[in-house]
Amino acid sequence: MATALDSTIFEHRGVRYVSWAQHEPGFDNNTNVYLAPLATPTTLARAPARLTVPTLEWEIQGFKVNEGPAFLARNGRLFMTYSASATDARYCLGLLTAADDADIMNPAVWTKSQQPVFVSSEATGVYGPGHNSFTVDEQGHDVLVYHGRDYEEIVGDPLFDPNRHTRIQRLYFQADGTPDFGIPVGNGALPDRWSPLDRSDQFLRVSGERIIVGTGPVATTQFRQVPSRLDANQISLVPIESPGSKLVVGSDSTATLARDDGSKTFAQRSSFTKQRGLADSKGVSFASAASPASYLRNVNGELRLGSVSSAADRASATFVAS
Repeated sequence: MATALDSTIFEHRGVRYVSWAQHEPGFDNNTNVYLAPLATPTTLARAPARLTVPTLEWEIQGFKVNEGPAFLARNGRLFMTYSASATDARYCLGLLTAADDADIMNPAVWTKSQQPVFVSSEATGVYGPGHNSFTVDEQGHDVLVYHGRDYEEIVGDPLFDPNRHTRIQRLYFQADGTPDFGIPVGNGALPDRWSPLDRSDQFLRVSGERIIVGTGPVATTQFRQVPSRLDANQISLVPIESPGSKLVVGSDSTATLARDDGSKTFAQRSSFTKQRGLADSKGVSFASAASPASYLRNVNGELRLGSVSSAADRASATFVAS
């Protein structure tokens, strides 16, 4: 075997495998990704298979690289992420997918994403996300672990820039069972996605300047809870794609997205007391600081502030995090 880089061990259907990156003579690139079953901890059971070669435009920026494989078995499929291009802001993740019961040593059973699945985000200020792994949190949720930088511009060779910080965030799945990586969520507490109890398949979502209840890209449905400027015991909701803005309730009771103007009125309208769910103790309800008897509610797909008097009202004002 040539010099191996980024080796990772995993078990699939009772067989232990090793996957790694290396340069192979005869290829005009830096590294490809390979896979082989193990006979012992230090020897291969058979000749390795070459799974992916950097050929797509987003895989050959700066350097022609496929490296850092990581595996995840979910929903009847085996997924392999890998990192591509130079380790600057162009660094990103690609994805290979195979059926769970396929012969994974056959490169033909793997389908390669034609676009990267995880890239830099100017909105959240994270650049060059890559070289990931997967784990599971205490609640059983899948978690993506990766590194990225807080700045885009690098002087000199990015390999020698030391500030690739380790980061984690929730990994979600699309309706077809494939991973939805979203975007790097940025620095701060992990964001949540909030589903109203009466629309459990939908989420609070940013739509332009409005906050609605519906479906859409993961990044539009993720909100970070931050301490209220009004009261440390209250919170404000900040969308990850607009970290300088907050969810604020207007005089017409509709929820929109706006930048904090520093006023007391804005602080009141963007501050909420998070309480045990009115309809389900596993959820939460958000009482308005401006009108404590009123709650954020799903009203026919709009997020509005209103009172609650019926079981249906309480369900529309109870949100479950995911």
